[in-house]
Amino acid sequence: KTFYSMSKESGERLASEAGAVTIRPSSITGRGEQPEHLIPKLVDSCMNGTQMPFVSEPTHDFINVADVVAAIGLLVQIPEAHGKVFNVSSNTSTSNETVLNLVEGLLHKKANIRRVESLRSYDTGDWKVDNTEMLKLGWKPTIRLGESLKEIIEEYDKS
Repeated sequence: KTFYSMSKESGERLASEAGAVTIRPSSITGRGEQPEHLIPKLVDSCMNGTQMPFVSEPTHDFINVADVVAAIGLLVQIPEAHGKVFNVSSNTSTSNETVLNLVEGLLHKKANIRRVESLRSYDTGDWKVDNTEMLKLGWKPTIRLGESLKEIIEEYDKS
């Protein structure tokens, strides 16, 4: 545990006690993703040759921002959800290396990466979270990673 994770856990407890619905989204991707995140950096590297440090082994559970918004919309309508914590995810682990290959394949260009062993010592190797409770409520992710990548590339082309 890190101070960051402990502060998040404390915040969740306070929110739950106050009756709020808390969501724990996995790695959010799609339109509007922050440029310093992995996927936008890979797109920039392919398009402009910008060199970037890259760690291939970690995995992420990518979820499109539209699916996160849909989950929030559902949860605020369910009184029984108040005071509880819900994981919002695709429930699928995808390695950074796979994301690199997908982006390069979509753009037909190679990224200018510099392989490193790690970027942050506090990071976990697998960012997957279990979305079972959301599935029980009838929610499910609808936008696959490939579609999210296309959205980001399209947005990048427009800027």
